Amino acid sequence: MVPTNAPNAAAAFEFLRWYAAHPVEGGKWIRTMGYGVANPKAYEHVPPEIAQRSAYYPPNFAKGFLINARWQSQNRADLVKRWQQWLSQ
Repeated sequence: MVPTNAPNAAAAFEFLRWYAAHPVEGGKWIRTMGYGVANPKAYEHVPPEIAQRSAYYPPNFAKGFLINARWQSQNRADLVKRWQQWLSQ
């Protein structure tokens, strides 16, 4: 992510492009930060016990889904009610 009006946005995007193309560096990021990156090859450079905790770890990512934020916003009251009912069980 690069913030809007970042003073060095071009350099930040260049770094992101480089980083995305270097899975060894992605593996270092995952080990250091504790969360993943979108390059699946990075997980070849991470111990399995760390990789398996990441949402971007390929087997986990395959189970993911996109959220429909507009629908959630339009149905928020009902969703909160249902969530609270479920929690109180």
